[in-house]
Amino acid sequence: MLAIVAALEQEVTKDGQFPFRWSPDRSFGAATKVWRGRRHTGVVLVVSGMGREAAQRAVQMVCAREHPMAIVGIGFAGALEFAFRAGDLMVPSALHVSPSRGTLTPELKPNKSLVKLILESAQAQKLVAHDGPMVTVDAVAGTAETKQQLAQQSRAVGVDMETYWLAEAAHRQGIPFAAMRAIVDELGDSLPKLAQQEPSAGNVLGSILKNPLQLPSLYMLWQKSDKARRSLTLCMFEFIEQFSKRPTTATIE
Repeated sequence: MLAIVAALEQEVTKDGQFPFRWSPDRSFGAATKVWRGRRHTGVVLVVSGMGREAAQRAVQMVCAREHPMAIVGIGFAGALEFAFRAGDLMVPSALHVSPSRGTLTPELKPNKSLVKLILESAQAQKLVAHDGPMVTVDAVAGTAETKQQLAQQSRAVGVDMETYWLAEAAHRQGIPFAAMRAIVDELGDSLPKLAQQEPSAGNVLGSILKNPLQLPSLYMLWQKSDKARRSLTLCMFEFIEQFSKRPTTATIE
């Protein structure tokens, strides 16, 4: 069993539609969105919600219900390297947190075998993929200045809000963990304010009515998100294909 955890449905769907076939599993309850692969039935995709508590709750739930052999965190990320472009993949080789008080938590290491398989999956799909340290923050790093400060302070090459907490929860359960993230905002990009909150129809409409001048920047962000989503889904399903070929008795070292 392989469990894949994304923070937001928008990271893996376009216009509410999956690019590949999944079946909803409503046995987890209305509050949690879970899908099962139709072709690869030993795969579940869980949408956790944003932030630490949501990420760790999703891992605890899927471990209790599914007893996965491995957990992979997927989703969008911001670049902390000028060379990284929207649509590039980020495969963390080390994880830490940069809390608001400015100190770093102990580093966590993703599973090397899973990291290797993700990088091979990206290569098979002819996608640009980078590995390196990633920093997890407790609020959206929405401006170019914030990301540049994070890059200097943490020496990380990518930033997100969930990966460290997913890894911590998986390690606590003794489950191998790795992550694949797709770059949306580059190091020099500042996100529109609307993109710095959890999306909802009310948020989108209200924000645009208040400030219609943000529409061009929102359109550019949509284009970059579409690139990132495409890379993420191609790599994810190549990874699922390769992972599913492993003998069921094989261990993940």
